[in-house]
Amino acid sequence: MSKRILVPLDGSLLAETALPSAETLARLTGGQLRLISVLEMPPIFAYPEFRSEDRERAEAYLARVSEQAAGRVDGALDTVVREGHVAAEILAEVREWNADLIVMASHGRGGVSRLWLGSIADRCIRHAGRPVLLVPSHPEAAGESAAPFAIRRIVVPLDGSRLAEGALEPAAELARASGSPLELLRIVSRAGIPELTTSALSTNVHRAIMSEVHASAEKYLDETARTLGERGITVKPRIVEGLRPSHAILDDAGEDLIVMTTHGLSGLQRALLGSVADQVAHGAKAPVMILRGGPDEAES
Repeated sequence: MSKRILVPLDGSLLAETALPSAETLARLTGGQLRLISVLEMPPIFAYPEFRSEDRERAEAYLARVSEQAAGRVDGALDTVVREGHVAAEILAEVREWNADLIVMASHGRGGVSRLWLGSIADRCIRHAGRPVLLVPSHPEAAGESAAPFAIRRIVVPLDGSRLAEGALEPAAELARASGSPLELLRIVSRAGIPELTTSALSTNVHRAIMSEVHASAEKYLDETARTLGERGITVKPRIVEGLRPSHAILDDAGEDLIVMTTHGLSGLQRALLGSVADQVAHGAKAPVMILRGGPDEAES
């Protein structure tokens, strides 16, 4: 359960779009919030008084935001200001405070020119060892108030692998805390089923293969749903056909919460469930909780 929730803020309205989601999770789980702001490493010739002024501004900003948020959460809420490289300091705070969850916006200060999803959030996903809840934020909506967040349904994409199943436990905990139904989503793609010819025989063979694929997926989902249902969770298995899994997931989830895993690899080896998690995170209309699976990576 997410008892310690860390929320990185950089002073922008875009980054603050993560707050309603963090506050909702804190209320549901009885958890505590910590707001963190990182002063990026200043040049070696920066004057000490400038660094002191930056820290004072950051502390005043976090104090104002926390005062506004205090009335919307029941648990403890505090703030911290660190100095250094942003991702490294966030990760250090995660370890030192033993945070259970990071909640952050997909964009920070600078909008598209400074895409957290491609840098800061990405490094947090790969190295934090905790789930990261990415909250969609868009530069064109920078002046708008952050929308309230409610968990109506939780969608967990599964492909039959243990990696994907790593999302089940945190999703189940959220389902119990919120009373929301849990949807186990299996995408069946025709792209992997070749159609050799247009003859009636090959068409029948193709249909038979697809029927077998559906039957296997249905059996897997039913068994998984049964196990979760024994814990008092409302579970709905669902099979959807789609040429592109990421599009099918996004279409099915709509504006509901998605919880899924990623291999967490980088560079040429990066395989986010076949890039699906990455594509879902970029295209989602609602928060996406991503958990890293696979072997540990050294921080770089």
